[in-house]
Amino acid sequence: MGTPRSFGDYPPVLNTHQVAEMLGLPSIKTVQVLVRKGRVPAHRLPGARRYWFVRDEIVEWLRSDETRVTPDAG
Repeated sequence: MGTPRSFGDYPPVLNTHQVAEMLGLPSIKTVQVLVRKGRVPAHRLPGARRYWFVRDEIVEWLRSDETRVTPDAG
């Protein structure tokens, strides 16, 4: 399967790499910085190191005004 072309092509639960791809960001590090700053909705189990994302939450966030920020992550 190639690169997903629409949000519906992504699974319901996403990892950081998939979110970076979905958002067109250059790296997962950018996603991680935005999550730590509270700019991207994410979930993490207690004691876990990885973030998980709900596709529908990401899509809703993209449609909201909250996305009108400039990522200052590198």
